[in-house]
Amino acid sequence: MTLKDIARELNLSVNTISDVLNGGDQRYSAATRQRVHETAARPGYRPNRQTQLLLSLIGKKSPPIPSEGLLLSCTPHLRESCGVPPP
Repeated sequence: MTLKDIARELNLSVNTISDVLNGGDQRYSAATRQRVHETAARPGYRPNRQTQLLLSLIGKKSPPIPSEGLLLSCTPHLRESCGVPPP
């Protein structure tokens, strides 16, 4: 069972599930937190080890946003998703 599976089952976003399971859940109701934790406690859910390793290396801070010059050399989809106009 993955975060996506839990999110789909509970009709919540993957970000919400991740926030609750990683302790950043103060902004969610007690009922939502309980539903997420109960679902994740069922057999079959395993945290993504690669994600946990990455977070342990960079901390819980977001990585820096690349400069616009670097984004110009990226794919059109990435430029669009970051709000950078085409060259």
